Amino acid sequence: MDGLKETAGTFWRTCSEYVHPPPPIREQVPLEDAQFKAEREARVQAQIQLSYERAMARLSEMIDRNASKPAHISSLRVLGANKTRPGFLQAVLEPHLAAAQDPEATFATVLNSIQAAAEKLERFDIFHGVSVDLDTAARDPHGLAALIHVREKSRWKANSGTEMAQHDQSAYARFTLRNICGGAELLEGQFSYGTVTRNAFEVRLESPVNASPDTKVEVAGWNSSTDKKLWAGHEEVSRGGAVRLRHADPTPGSGMHELGWMGVWRTNTGMTETAPHSIRANAGDSVKSAIYHTYIRKTFDHPLLPTSGTYLRLYNEIAGASLGPLGLGLGLGGDTHFLKSEIHSRVVTPLHLPTSTTLSLSLRAGGLWGLRGITRPNDRFFLGGPSDVRGFAFNALGPRENNYSLGGDIYLASGLAIATQIPYLPTWPARLHTFLNAGSLSPIDQTKPLGAQVREVVGRGSVAVGVGVVCAVRGVARVEVNLGVPVVTRGGERAVKGVQVGLGVEML
Repeated sequence: MDGLKETAGTFWRTCSEYVHPPPPIREQVPLEDAQFKAEREARVQAQIQLSYERAMARLSEMIDRNASKPAHISSLRVLGANKTRPGFLQAVLEPHLAAAQDPEATFATVLNSIQAAAEKLERFDIFHGVSVDLDTAARDPHGLAALIHVREKSRWKANSGTEMAQHDQSAYARFTLRNICGGAELLEGQFSYGTVTRNAFEVRLESPVNASPDTKVEVAGWNSSTDKKLWAGHEEVSRGGAVRLRHADPTPGSGMHELGWMGVWRTNTGMTETAPHSIRANAGDSVKSAIYHTYIRKTFDHPLLPTSGTYLRLYNEIAGASLGPLGLGLGLGGDTHFLKSEIHSRVVTPLHLPTSTTLSLSLRAGGLWGLRGITRPNDRFFLGGPSDVRGFAFNALGPRENNYSLGGDIYLASGLAIATQIPYLPTWPARLHTFLNAGSLSPIDQTKPLGAQVREVVGRGSVAVGVGVVCAVRGVARVEVNLGVPVVTRGGERAVKGVQVGLGVEML
């Protein structure tokens, strides 16, 4: 049993030292030049790294030597969780420790179980850090006493700042209350004021389901006012609420599912003098009650400037009380009735590794089917701009009237880009790229065959080509400065020939 005790203590002590290594001892030598200091520092760091590698090798050997020996968790305590409910902690830890508490368990089983439990606690984002101590039990020859040390984060957090999105700059103030009932709950509220989203307020409350950091239920409410006069000739005021169930699989390469209901009261107001007739016809109030499902899977090696990986986003929504002529009542309510589906996909693959040259292929498509033959501008798709189909003005593709976009019911957009490092600046978070984009947006006439309209959208796209510079700003946004040339345009669409600046996270 002494071997187990030594191995357990060495394991957690070495892991702690590896994560938080002691500062190197620096001798004070007067009048050292900068180069000599750098060389000395490099030697010290190399010695520290070598000592840790040797310690980890010894630790691995000790674990292998004792892995099959009988051992089990005889007692478990969590220290430092003063604001977290004991019942919640028990529900979190029990599934992982059941195998480790079996009298027939082995030392390897104990280590794997306690590590999984510690990692699960960290994923709730209510602790600054989680560490584990293992010691032999007093009266159990094969028992181990486990102590889990945590340091809770502050319950209250408030911050403010500015956000920049395509055609919208805003200032915000946000408050967060975490672990408010001792079960990793989160209450968050945000108020923002901007150039397009004039003012918006949202509050949401989320809580884990079955003490799992990967499955959460959320209730949200919001009120916002958006100025759409630039491209649609009106303003939209939205007041609504939603209930969402979200599950994110922690396995690398897995996706996230979100199933929810939303109820939204929309008001189209503030019409411009030249607003199109079809926009004016939808002035006033409308109510949407809808259920939806979203699936997102992302395997990029970098969130903004990937060199490999894939991205997939699927969205399906149904709104209204019935499925039109099918007579299948869903009881959702509201005066808005439609089926809506959308897909966003992207594949990035390396072409030349020394220069990190990559090929990117993107495809987006969507369809909106009015269950009562008509759709509202609030629910239609809009396309065009530096964040999707470059070389065209913001939301400038598709049907237009009086120089305003009317939106469409079906669209297709695709992109091809080749990106590479900037010469002599390989460490900069920026890349050169050349691109080809194509996109098409059209309404659906339900009196005509749908297949023919789909073929028209696929075969009559607007096309642009160009070159530019892409960079990541503080790891939260992607900025592009492009020089584009429209090659194919459809009547009435607003093309942009020359320099165009794009800002966003998900770009075509």
